[in-house]
This record gives sequence, C-alpha cells and structure tokens, in this order.
Amino acid sequence: CLQFAPVWSRPSLSMLRADALLTSYFSRTLDDGTDSGILEDGDLAGRPRGVAVSPSPSFRDSVDILILPEMAFTGYIFNSRAEIAPLCEPPSGGATIAWCRRWAALLACVVVCGYPRRERERSDGDGEEERLYNSQCVVSAAGDILAIYDKTFLYATDKVWASAGERFQYVDLPPPLGVRAGLGICMDINPEDFVAPFTDFELAHFWKNSGVQIALFSSAWCNRHPDDPPDHVSEEPDSHETLQYWATRLIPLFGTHMAFVCADRVGKEGMTTFCGTSCVMSMRKHPT
Repeated sequence: CLQFAPVWSRPSLSMLRADALLTSYFSRTLDDGTDSGILEDGDLAGRPRGVAVSPSPSFRDSVDILILPEMAFTGYIFNSRAEIAPLCEPPSGGATIAWCRRWAALLACVVVCGYPRRERERSDGDGEEERLYNSQCVVSAAGDILAIYDKTFLYATDKVWASAGERFQYVDLPPPLGVRAGLGICMDINPEDFVAPFTDFELAHFWKNSGVQIALFSSAWCNRHPDDPPDHVSEEPDSHETLQYWATRLIPLFGTHMAFVCADRVGKEGMTTFCGTSCVMSMRKHPT
C-alpha cells in the first residue's frame, strides 16, 4: 500500500512525490531488511522529491500488487465540475495509467490506483454527453489495463462532479497471481447514501457472492462531512475506530479466506483531515 498526501490539483508533482516515496522505501529495505508493506509519507524525510526511479532488480517479483489511494495524484476535494474537469483523464489512458504501467514494469507486479476520468457516452436524447467518474484502474505487469472501475456509491463531495458507476466490479488477475480481486473505492463500503439499511452490507455481499479472494480498496477516508457547519471542529482521525468500522462493514466475509487490502491517503485539504488507515485484514476470523 502506498500511503501519502498528494499535491492538490498538481498530479505531476504528486507523481514525483510517489516516485520518491517508492524509491526511498526500496533503499531503506535494502539497507536494513525491514518490510512493513505500507509506504508512508514520513519515509520521504531527507530525500529529494524529484529523484530518478531505479529500484534494485532484486525487487522484481518480490511485490505482487501495489495499490494507491482514491484520486491518488489529484487530491480529493473539488468544488465544481469545472474545477476538476481538466484533471480527468481520457478513456484511452492518461498520466495515471502511464505512471501505473511504468511501475508495473519496474516491479513486475499489478498496480491499482484511484483517479478521475472522463468518458463520452450516449445521452437520453440522440447525442452524446461527457461524464466524469471517480475511478480505479488495474494495470498488469505487462502494461495491460485489466479493469477500470467507477465508484458506485458517491460521497457528497463526489456528487458535485461525478457520475455514479453502474455496479460493483471484480477482476480476475492473471498468473502468477491467478486470484479474483474485488474492487472498491471509499464510500462504496458504506450503506448507499447513508440511508440504506446498515445490515444490507452491499459491497461485502457482492464480494462474497462473486467469489472474491482479495479486495483491493482505494480510499480517501476523512474526518469531516461536507455538510458540517463551518464552526464544526472535527476530532483527529482515529485509525483504530476506522478499522473497527471497516471490519463491521465486512461482517458477511468473516470466516472466509478473503483478504481486505486498503490504501488510504493522509494529509489535509482545507479543514478536512484524511485518516491514513492503510491496512491488510484477513477475514478468516473476526479482525481485532
């Protein structure tokens, strides 16, 4: 999991930050042999952001999946469609998919990343309209786009600009992994619009019924709702509380062999603080 704070509305700078973080991680692991599996912004201390990317060949085949947060390189909070539209990438693939392909080739692994995209689709009339989506791409080590998933349950911040995806989605990852991966983005794990019955567990039931073996979840979990009054003071994020909530939303999967893998961003945008609760949870027993 690559956990970091992007530079808001500056994807190229965010990509340099991610490059530096990954390179720092490889250098540290080579030096002391440690490997937590979660890469954090603190690992950038003392290292330049615009570094050349050249992981050691020893890391090829040592990473199976690299997963990044929701809207990993653009930042998350946008106040209008016009504000985010220039950052939405074309269907054929833009800067985010190019970045994923580069790292997938360097590490010989699958790369999963959240990003905003645009798509021209037939409208209700005779013409077409451009729709914007909060999406997640899955890129193979060979550079193939295995899946593009559009966030199905939209958070209030998304509804300012994004269209909802049609349905939840999974993807069968090619050998040597050969597993079925469920996809998901942040709000997808909640009850739909926060009004559906809590025990519907929509995303968890979809993953279970689809035979998913690993869930790949990109998130920008935050401590403040857009409808909170301006004078509302949010508490600092509590990672333990967030983990407990996610585990509760995954109750239908307890006792299965599925793993839940989440990349969750950190940092602040305006008055909103992001939780940074990247994790790997086994569903074999009740997570604690």
